[in-house]
Amino acid sequence: MLIKDDRIINTQLAFQTGISVGHMEYAGCDVPDGNAIVRNNIGCYPMSWHQRTHVRVIAPNSTLSKNLSYSGAAGSTGACALAGFVRAGAGGDAARFSLFDSG
Repeated sequence: MLIKDDRIINTQLAFQTGISVGHMEYAGCDVPDGNAIVRNNIGCYPMSWHQRTHVRVIAPNSTLSKNLSYSGAAGSTGACALAGFVRAGAGGDAARFSLFDSG
C-alpha cells in the first residue's frame, strides 16, 4: 500500500486522524495490513486543537517519511491555503486532495 503526496485539510474543531493504516480487529479470514509506505503527505489543521493525529500507522513493516503537519494559522496558509482548491468529487485534481469539513 502506498499513500503519498496527499493534502488533508480538517476545518472542524474535532478529533480527526488524517491518515490511518492498519487496525487490530480482523474478522474471518482478513489478512492484517502490512508493508505500507506513507510519505510526502501534508496535514492542515487550522483549528489548533491538541487532540488530532496526522498519520497513524500500526501496520507491520511500514515506513513513514516526510509527512508534515501544520496547525493554527499555518494550517490555513502556505501549503495549506485553500485558494484554487478542488473539492473531492468535483473533477480536476480532486483525487489528490481530501477535505474534512462540516458541509
